Amino acid sequence: MVERSSEGIQVQAPVQSHLRDGTPSLMFQVTTEKVQVAQALRNKVLSGALDLALSKEHSAFAQIHVDQSDFLERYEKSLLTLSKLTDHQEQKLQNLKQLGENLHLTAPAGCGKTFVAIQYALDELKLDDRNSSGQMLFVSLQISLGLYFVRWLAVRHSTLTELSIHEAMNLIMKRIVLLQKPYEDLVTLRIEGNKIVQNTKGENVHTPDFLLAVFDECHELVREGFGHLLDQINAKKKLLLSDQSQCSALNLDEKYPEYARESLSEVVRSTERLVRAASAFQIGETQEVSSIGPDGPALKSFIFERTHNSKEEEMNMYCQYTKKTLSHLAKVYPGLRSLHGRLAMLVPGQRFLDKIKDSLQEQLEVGFRHRRFRLVSFEESLSFVPTKFFEGQEELILLDTIDNARGHEHLMVVCIGLDEEVQGKGAEVDLMTRAKLYVGITRAQHLAMVVNKYVTGGWLEFLATLQFKKEEYRSEVGKEEFRNDAAAQALRVGKDAAAQALRDDAANAAALEIRQEDDQLDAAPDLQQEAPEEVEMSSNSVWDPSENEIESKIYQLKFDPIDRVKADWLTKLKMLHGASKEQVARTIDEWNFQADRALLMTALRAWRRHAKLQREKLERELRKFRARQQGRRITEQ
Repeated sequence: MVERSSEGIQVQAPVQSHLRDGTPSLMFQVTTEKVQVAQALRNKVLSGALDLALSKEHSAFAQIHVDQSDFLERYEKSLLTLSKLTDHQEQKLQNLKQLGENLHLTAPAGCGKTFVAIQYALDELKLDDRNSSGQMLFVSLQISLGLYFVRWLAVRHSTLTELSIHEAMNLIMKRIVLLQKPYEDLVTLRIEGNKIVQNTKGENVHTPDFLLAVFDECHELVREGFGHLLDQINAKKKLLLSDQSQCSALNLDEKYPEYARESLSEVVRSTERLVRAASAFQIGETQEVSSIGPDGPALKSFIFERTHNSKEEEMNMYCQYTKKTLSHLAKVYPGLRSLHGRLAMLVPGQRFLDKIKDSLQEQLEVGFRHRRFRLVSFEESLSFVPTKFFEGQEELILLDTIDNARGHEHLMVVCIGLDEEVQGKGAEVDLMTRAKLYVGITRAQHLAMVVNKYVTGGWLEFLATLQFKKEEYRSEVGKEEFRNDAAAQALRVGKDAAAQALRDDAANAAALEIRQEDDQLDAAPDLQQEAPEEVEMSSNSVWDPSENEIESKIYQLKFDPIDRVKADWLTKLKMLHGASKEQVARTIDEWNFQADRALLMTALRAWRRHAKLQREKLERELRKFRARQQGRRITEQ
């Protein structure tokens, strides 16, 4: 049954076993070489779909239950050991090897840049060759990303050999050196007991000759003015890893050295719904991004209206609603006994972190007395040798800044307090907010949630105008619902956005002309100044906003990734104004489905005036239509 439910899985014969509470059980050994197959099975276990399928087939014998915690523990351990790249990744890796010594790998979040880099590093270091020598340099924003890379490298090498994790870690640590911001001191690692200890090497960063230098999150390194390191560090081979969409700056291409470049475009880490949601905040990608992952659950939003003025009370509200996300997880995944290492909570910066950490820790202790949650940083969580986790210990939940989360991934993610008002015209705050939201959502493998106060004119305000469609998710529908150029339009970047800005200017001029002409027409009720209309609710299959608590009325959105033109406006234009098919087709073609509310309202006013002048003709056509309908009814009777 398990084999039939997920193609590409091999299941060995079951053996008798017991759960940790002593309950008799059957244990199946499940194997696969493909990460997408493992992810699909993970989703079926977490959603309860596998339980239902197994119980339905074997209902005559017993009700079957798959232990979610036990499954996830083994799934997480095996995920880092999967040795097989996807066909897409394998092709790109071979291309890199053929391109030369200085390489640049670009990709949207979740495509496996780090996975490909690890395989590239293993091939270059030749760890299984006793005669191989030379050190590798790993450059990153923060030490936690270096620790993450070393641990992953060691786990993969351990699975390919007969070495223990400790032996593999010791071998890796002799061959790798870390360098993190402000990129001055080289850092080596050693193991003391079960802890990874950092040592400053005391050597000038420009002195050694490295076998390989990997620059992760290179877009941030270049943005912050450290691009000179790319040329100054001595290495036989260099590999840059970057993603324009994760960066809070634009037009970085001219600042990179002219290395041979390769791109990934197939998301491996995240579900299809996560990819669709993230696409709304994506910029700089010239090709369509696809996902080989399962559909996954809908993203959840917990947006509340700020009813108090003090910052202390606001922070208390953030803690309360963050606690609600854990209650939601307990309800949706009742078989998941532990969130240890599976949940990351991401905040905008260090000041926010300092304000929320103690209060949130206290509220979690009070709200979940039967569990032992402890909030830790990425660096703290990664400063230990990877070992098997036994339930009964503390459940370590990641709470850290969005910048420290770069390059990491977790099963579930909560983005807390990341929203800001959209300023427009390329404002720096817009660039930073968009990047943080994109990074936050794309850290999740399975589920992402947002907790935020309601921000008028904010990037997340559109979530207050959505309703969730509960029917089965379809990829082609999700792609139609969200525009992947929405962030570029809001930031006014790129050719499309520039063209949109020109259209906006033309629309404003046309609106002024229409108002002047309207003043000269006879005042009629339908031509009087109308009260502003609320933004209409729109259905979607990606976000579930049912936990939002917002009473404010929304009349305009500064950022709206939902393609409401296709769903709503075309029908309204036809119905309200009797426009011909040719007019509608021509107008929609000119706008390329990118028209915003201001431009559409301009067209509405223009067509309303046109409709007034043609009212008698339209009324005659309407009377004829009704007469024909009445004649048909009489004939049928």
